[in-house]
Amino acid sequence: MKKLRHLIPLLVLFSLMANAQQTEVKNVTAKEYQREFTRLVSQGYRPIKVWAKTLGVFDYQPGERPQLGYWGIFEKRPNTTPWVARHGLSQEAYQREFNTWTRQGYMPTDINVAFMDGQTSYCVIYDKIPNPPAWVARHGLNFTDFSKTNDDLIRQGYTRTITSQCQTQNGRALAGLWVKR
Repeated sequence: MKKLRHLIPLLVLFSLMANAQQTEVKNVTAKEYQREFTRLVSQGYRPIKVWAKTLGVFDYQPGERPQLGYWGIFEKRPNTTPWVARHGLSQEAYQREFNTWTRQGYMPTDINVAFMDGQTSYCVIYDKIPNPPAWVARHGLNFTDFSKTNDDLIRQGYTRTITSQCQTQNGRALAGLWVKR
């Protein structure tokens, strides 16, 4: 039973998900995403997955540039855990939010990194999980540092549960979450 103890918080989260209604927000601008986010949260939904990438627009006019767009999956869950979601964060803003929420006992449950117009952008969802397993999150890593971090944490008994990456002008930028087995 002791070996399974770390799974209990995640099983609680999964059981809450089993009774949930889902809806998606797809291929929208930051302003449209925020409007839909506000509308859905007011109706009792919460985000469970959010990511950013180039908007899927196929008819750019000459001189127009692609822009960052958002996608999200929202669920209406009875008795959900407390949560916080942020999107469109710079690396520095992501770190500030990470420090703020993890100090209050929240754990990242979704992380996304994207790159547009020379800027790295992060999306993150935090959940306040009772008795969370030991976990480690890293962001802003290049491929070499991510691989080394991953190997070190796996040797220490962690499993990688989230990986997100994007291509920047300096190579790949990666973020991840590892949970102790």
